[in-house]
Amino acid sequence: MRSVSVVAIEPLPSSPAPLAIYANDNKTVMAGGLATPHQEKNKIKDFPELVVQTVLASEDQLFWIHNGINPYRIASLALERFIRSDGGGGSTIDQQVARTLFSYDVNGKDMWGKKIEYDPDNGTQNTLDRKIREAGVALRLNRAYSRNDVLLAYLNTVDLGYRDTGESIRGFSDASLFYFNKPIEQLSAKDPQDVARVANLVSLLRAPARAKSLCDRRIEPSAEDIDAAKAARKKDQEAGKKVSDKLQLETDLVREDARELKVIRDALINLISDRGYITKDVAAIAKKQTNYNLFASQSGFCQGRSASEAYKYSPVFLSERIREEMRIVLSITEDEEKERKREVFDNYIVVSSLDTDKQDNARRLLTEKLERLWLDKGVPHGALITINPKNGEVLALVGEVETKDSKVRYDYAATELIPPASTFKMFFYTAALKGGLPSDRVYDCANLQFEGETFSIGDYSGYCASGNRRISVKEAVAFSDNLMPLRVVKDYASMRDVAELAREMGLTTQLNPPIPRMAFGQYKTILREMTGAYGVLANGGKYNFPHAIREIRWNTNKNNCDSSPQKVKNCPLIYEYKKDVRAEKRVISEQIAAQMTDLLQAVVSDGTGRNADIRSQIGKTIAGKTGTSDGRQDGWFIGYIPKELVTGVWLGNFVQPALVVSPPPTTDFNSADAAMVWGDYMFLCHQEKGCRKN
Repeated sequence: MRSVSVVAIEPLPSSPAPLAIYANDNKTVMAGGLATPHQEKNKIKDFPELVVQTVLASEDQLFWIHNGINPYRIASLALERFIRSDGGGGSTIDQQVARTLFSYDVNGKDMWGKKIEYDPDNGTQNTLDRKIREAGVALRLNRAYSRNDVLLAYLNTVDLGYRDTGESIRGFSDASLFYFNKPIEQLSAKDPQDVARVANLVSLLRAPARAKSLCDRRIEPSAEDIDAAKAARKKDQEAGKKVSDKLQLETDLVREDARELKVIRDALINLISDRGYITKDVAAIAKKQTNYNLFASQSGFCQGRSASEAYKYSPVFLSERIREEMRIVLSITEDEEKERKREVFDNYIVVSSLDTDKQDNARRLLTEKLERLWLDKGVPHGALITINPKNGEVLALVGEVETKDSKVRYDYAATELIPPASTFKMFFYTAALKGGLPSDRVYDCANLQFEGETFSIGDYSGYCASGNRRISVKEAVAFSDNLMPLRVVKDYASMRDVAELAREMGLTTQLNPPIPRMAFGQYKTILREMTGAYGVLANGGKYNFPHAIREIRWNTNKNNCDSSPQKVKNCPLIYEYKKDVRAEKRVISEQIAAQMTDLLQAVVSDGTGRNADIRSQIGKTIAGKTGTSDGRQDGWFIGYIPKELVTGVWLGNFVQPALVVSPPPTTDFNSADAAMVWGDYMFLCHQEKGCRKN
């Protein structure tokens, strides 16, 4: 077929390596891949004979005889599809290699070579176009390569399940490490447990997504499961809710998968026993093995190894934050990602900016604080982000919340829009300072006419309403007066100046039209961007884009380059932030940054942010700003140690139908709680080399 003849099958490509994300120490895997590099054996003999023979017995018994396709299996498959209008299988190992290593050539074109709509998640459906192109590539592979070469490629690259972040587990070497934490070469035909492990891996060839069912402890529901399900249904009925058995149906499907995999596994054990590859006694014991125990032993898959070890310092959602940045810096188009899905990130190695000590302390401390705040004040959610203001590197990022069904995730630290409350006033004061505002200016207490509105003392200035006749700019900043930011902008700047400055300092969210009530948090912002803006003040007026990627390398898996910590530096460097156009952009003068920092120090020493005052403990300058939204739904504190660290903290009960778990927090909740979290966290992280170990 002419359209297949142009497919470049030489040299035979390696399996794409999954995205690997390292912490800033260049050795700790934060997310997106295993703590070991993708491994490929160099010759068939590197795999145990048990693995090779089980694969051939299951997938292609005539492998050494046919020429890349098996006409008898194809004919039987066609008959089966004619009779039942479905059916599967029929693919030789050559055909499976064709669709694995030449996925887009096989799946993304019709039989005449014309490009067609292709969804990688559904790319292995048995359509006529795909089968014809797959067979054509398989025939060419058979002519171009030895049988050993094709089989080796298959064992090294075939899909055997999926990581938590969505990437495929490719090849038997990776799968053995992922599921069992055991090198493939250590699996023995004399060990009944190893025999069952190999049979399980080969069973997954037919349905890789079934892997999670292997962690089901019980094939049949226990009495406790049944009683719990009945109680839940009864509770829903009494509450007048629609009774749903969706969860029970999903549980039943998982258990059905577990049963089917065990049936396939035991059939394979019988088959390789009948062929003399294992003894009858070993086979009998192997079939008695419980899959859960096999996959949970030695810190294996069902023990949550990927969550507790590979993702020790960070939730899985971190990998999506990294991908978000990769889309920008690598100019990955929407069409390209739509076509290739997560595979568009294959073969990349990211060295992130995340600090394992700070990340671990942030996650642990915020969890502890939220548990207490939930009990005492009804505050369910929170987020924290720490940035190095000198280069914009995100050092810690915590703030993911998911719905009860785990289908929707919200990232409060990096993407969710939240009312910034009074933290936005910083832009008003900074714009006014740029316009000539003396930082020691004092105003008479009086009502204000601004932008067509009247702002009265009684409604907007507690300081003046309490009987004071005059108020200084420093006092207004310290006690978060609502009239002063409007006064100074009226006299020394404009609302357009405020909006433009906020943009220059990193805000990308809606700021139009620029209105006075922006000072009170009228327009929602993102914690990451707000913290980055305060980082401008901490960095003497220079802006750095808050980023989690320090550098990106290309994993060739050749010439002493792979994703292992020892070899990462040998891989080609294709991006580093310090050469990014967004690095070190001057947006305000050093003098203005110093003046604003001086004003914000009063917030911590004498004002609304006193709970963040740890100056005596660390011996350093601290500046920051609090913010409490209307209805006390949100509490903020963004503060910094100049030239060292800037950290933003948000606490609250985000008004999101899928997440609201209670009425708004109690009336005694406000930004002081966020300031306390900030102080406790920054005390842990005040040392230059990282967080203190506790």
